[in-house]
Amino acid sequence: MARAKGGVLREEVYNIHLATFLREEYLNAIEERRTPRGAPDIIVNLDGPRVFIEAKYDAPGVERILFEQTQKRMEEDSFIAAVMEVVYPLSLRAAAVPDKNLRATALRYRIRLHTGEVREWQKGKPPALADALYALRDSLDTPKRLQEAVQIMTEAVGEAALELGSRKADGERIAGVVNVRDVESGRKIAALMVVNALIFQSHLSGSEDSVAPLGIMSKNHRKVAAEWHRICDEINYVPIFRTAAHVLGMFPDGKPPGLRHRHPVAGRGA
Repeated sequence: MARAKGGVLREEVYNIHLATFLREEYLNAIEERRTPRGAPDIIVNLDGPRVFIEAKYDAPGVERILFEQTQKRMEEDSFIAAVMEVVYPLSLRAAAVPDKNLRATALRYRIRLHTGEVREWQKGKPPALADALYALRDSLDTPKRLQEAVQIMTEAVGEAALELGSRKADGERIAGVVNVRDVESGRKIAALMVVNALIFQSHLSGSEDSVAPLGIMSKNHRKVAAEWHRICDEINYVPIFRTAAHVLGMFPDGKPPGLRHRHPVAGRGA
């Protein structure tokens, strides 16, 4: 468990627990992996639109600090639909059982849309944050084309999940990689993470010359995984690609199952 000097729990500990809780609520949430360039604390994919979550312990000026941090995120990444700012109470800094204490504690949170709309601060336990994210998903204007693509993706994820980790031992390993206890949920989340990374690589290849288009490596998923690791090391986007690369490495040789003839778009596969 990561504790700073004096026994104080680092914010990263709660970012991991919060992301884990959101995954249990069937949200595609990935916590930060440390990189020199930094990354959002948590990334949540809402059937295509992505939300960045930035969280900090309560302190004087914390709302201003979060506002400036999330504003910079939105200016740097045009793919963000919204950001959620979260304030952890100081009482959590010395909690004996972080996961249990987080689930029982009311957090302050606010959503800011890329359109410029800033919503009011709210207070609630982690289930309230999950509800707010689902409400945000429902409120976002999703074009018919994307809705149809999400249906295609959902079918692809279902097929992939059936084949991914079909052996009990493999399923348990995959559940461990995505940090959930239930093997069946782990398989679905893992398949969804792979689809999400495929979509985002497609976006990046259009704006980053160094990112290879999927078409030139679609017949070799190990090359895709290697490309995702390179993106993590050289460009960032670690929360999106690192875990997906580890999952992709668990497929047998050949194309990942369930994604052979699809054009997936990220969405909720549960």
